[in-house]
Amino acid sequence: MRKCGFLTLLVLILFTSIVPSISLAGGENRTRKSEFSSDVQLNGNATTPESGGILRVGLPLVINPSTLNPLIDWYAAMPGGSSVYRQVFSSLVRWNETGCAIPDLAADWEVSENGLNWTFHLYQNVTWHNGVGFNASDVEFTYDLVRNDPNVIDHWKNVGMFMDVPSAEVLNASTVIFHLENVSIPFLDLLWMIPIIPKHLYEGTDLLTNPYNETPVGTGAFRFVNWTEDVGISLEANDEYCRGRPYLNSILMRWDIPSEELPDALRNNTIDIIPAITDPYRIDELNRILGVSVKSETSPAFWTMGVNLSHSILSNLQVRQALAHAVNRSRICEVTLLGYATPSTGPVPPSMTYWHNPNVTRYEHNLSRAEELLDLAGYPRDTETGVRFEIELKVGNWDPLRINASTIIRGYLENVGVAVTLSLEPPSQDFFTNFDLLVVGFQYHGTDPDLYSLWHTDGIENFWSYNNTQVDSLTEQALTMLNRTERRQAYNEVQEILATDLPNIFLYHRITVTAYNNDFHGFPENSCIDLLDPVILERVHYAPTLSCKGKPSIRVCLVDAHGNRSGYWNGSIIAEIP
Repeated sequence: MRKCGFLTLLVLILFTSIVPSISLAGGENRTRKSEFSSDVQLNGNATTPESGGILRVGLPLVINPSTLNPLIDWYAAMPGGSSVYRQVFSSLVRWNETGCAIPDLAADWEVSENGLNWTFHLYQNVTWHNGVGFNASDVEFTYDLVRNDPNVIDHWKNVGMFMDVPSAEVLNASTVIFHLENVSIPFLDLLWMIPIIPKHLYEGTDLLTNPYNETPVGTGAFRFVNWTEDVGISLEANDEYCRGRPYLNSILMRWDIPSEELPDALRNNTIDIIPAITDPYRIDELNRILGVSVKSETSPAFWTMGVNLSHSILSNLQVRQALAHAVNRSRICEVTLLGYATPSTGPVPPSMTYWHNPNVTRYEHNLSRAEELLDLAGYPRDTETGVRFEIELKVGNWDPLRINASTIIRGYLENVGVAVTLSLEPPSQDFFTNFDLLVVGFQYHGTDPDLYSLWHTDGIENFWSYNNTQVDSLTEQALTMLNRTERRQAYNEVQEILATDLPNIFLYHRITVTAYNNDFHGFPENSCIDLLDPVILERVHYAPTLSCKGKPSIRVCLVDAHGNRSGYWNGSIIAEIP
């Protein structure tokens, strides 16, 4: 993550240039290839959007990778980093906004009656960004690499969840088949997550030192242009993309702007989109800025305080119950998240209505009850210090909201005599080890929750050392249940057991708020996937308008001497920005 890519002077200028006093956002327009065109409403008429514009993204999470190969770099694979690599690389399948699996490199697929053999028919008009044709051997090579190369990070070896990552058998140049040992409901999750890399550039090389780790070649809608450490990456539209050239000319993704400064960067026209605002105090301000759209969406995710159950004190259920009663989830949602979150009672958010169990055991905020439980557990307050015991609370240093929530949690625990050391750590493969309490968030992909990997005894993300034979049995069955109703009943039972056993103290479900320059059109009203997902970005288009509704055909953005947006001129009217 500290290595420099091949960034040209031009991109440095694009990243840092002073905005002129009068500017047109975006860039030169040119006609888009027609293979993937779909008519949209502009100016009241059904037209095909023109190509053009540079979407400047301010990533709210610090990723700063040492390589752009997500298979070998933790930062490149994690949130923020995944927003970058998914533009360049494709997978066999991908998700749409409603959480359904749709074709990516695979045009279609079928599964055998026993659910063990999956056959994928690949698109035959796909080329790598260097012009070489893509085929089934690239899929086979990638999956063999993930299975066998010790340099591939554990993140990818673990995404198989219930099953080992399978190998891909090549039937012919456009067909691959996977043979599973067990039926697996999340198998398509696995295929969505793993990016396919080019065999012809990696075969026979050292994975860690391959030069294409710094100049990636993929099959996605956008091509790599250049990259600089501590700043960001530049991508351009792939003219040969199998679904047709995306509308945008290019994307600049920056991770050099501190999260708290991103709203100012959007206001002063330095960036065009903040995919997740980390300071809810700025949301009302952004809502008042002419030319900026703000979207709020409940993501299929949950934030939790994981408990190390092998800890000598925290292994006591009464202690965990006391901590659950001590924490005021509603207060965290109100104070830290300003209402852009709802208190959590379990791992399945209410937004996943079909799978959510609303009737689990709850732990209302009650300091007296917490004190009573700690006394019963055998941990009275010290007569001099008032402290019962000391623990460490670990939290990632990349998310201000999570840090703020952890600070409030520390205060509540100290109210009942638990001394807490707050430890801020960067993302790494070691982040989930050596902790007492761990504040962390997880997001589901698709429409089906997976409760196996986090709470099965052998689950690859069971960081809490949780062991419950009933949960093991239910989660194993759920992953193989083709009957949706039966699977829901199993998940409902698991949610109640988790609420009783408390391997985690569930905190909240966050509402993701995105703000963007509304010269860019095509972002969906509701989506269960990231707005920077290529499913969305390949159809986002640039069209300068005053109101974002397509009324004026063009606008000029007025910028003051400090580079701040001061108003717009559409040929006859000047509108001021509040």
